[in-house]
Amino acid sequence: MYGDDMGTLNVLVKDETGANIVSWSKSGNQGELWYGEVIEIQSTVGTRERRWLPRNAAIDNVTITEGSCATDRIPHRCTFEINDQCFLRQETDDDFDWKLPQSGITYTTNTGPSSAMEGDSYAYIEATFTNNCDVAVLSSDSLTLDDPFCLTFAYHMYGNNMGKLKLLIRDETGLDVITWSKTGNKGDEWHNLKIEIPPSVPSSLKRKIIFQGVRGDGHRSDVAIDNIILTPGTCGNSLISLVQSSAFTYLQTSFYIESVIVYNLFLVEQNQCKITVYISRNNRH
Repeated sequence: MYGDDMGTLNVLVKDETGANIVSWSKSGNQGELWYGEVIEIQSTVGTRERRWLPRNAAIDNVTITEGSCATDRIPHRCTFEINDQCFLRQETDDDFDWKLPQSGITYTTNTGPSSAMEGDSYAYIEATFTNNCDVAVLSSDSLTLDDPFCLTFAYHMYGNNMGKLKLLIRDETGLDVITWSKTGNKGDEWHNLKIEIPPSVPSSLKRKIIFQGVRGDGHRSDVAIDNIILTPGTCGNSLISLVQSSAFTYLQTSFYIESVIVYNLFLVEQNQCKITVYISRNNRH
């Protein structure tokens, strides 16, 4: 789904009464990449007709098989190469989009990488035509992360006006927890990182993996990412679960009210863009 005027691609299930049920839908420019989707269609009595209705979009390799779609255990990848599938999507309610796939240098001099970390392509935010503190978001679909998962990726943050790159975990309640964050110029080089994501509590809670690129205070703030891989299991010895810097303070504390409700204060973030406090509430059993 590539194009500035991109419409909507729907997957509908039509029953014998003629009623259409939208099983999946995607709108807007998703970049010049192929994406893989797995959709589980609930069993039903009678006959249903599956219909794919593309508008200004392309589809390929459509397969229907019996059984559930247990896909959360397979590695999820996003290398941004043209022929590779990517498990991250552009969000439509942010300020601007990531540029992907990008090969070679970025639009602005003295910022951004000159080539991909590996292969030909990567993703980046172009700061020239945006405003201070504008945010671009790539997010996964909702995933069942009921065991530890290891997330590996490469990032590039070069430029005198460099902003911020954040990795967030969003649960079904809409709570965003900042798992990792970097701010400022990190030099004209790629950096590799491994982050271990703990299991969901409760285990049935679905979560999204979210990358936020935040534009800095000038046009030399092109943030780039590449080779994103999410695999089941721990990261081993080489992992970073949280990075502390002057950009934010991690608190991770809990307090109780009436011995019934647990309030978890996750993070207080303070930077040139905003001050944010993240609080969750859990009922005790």
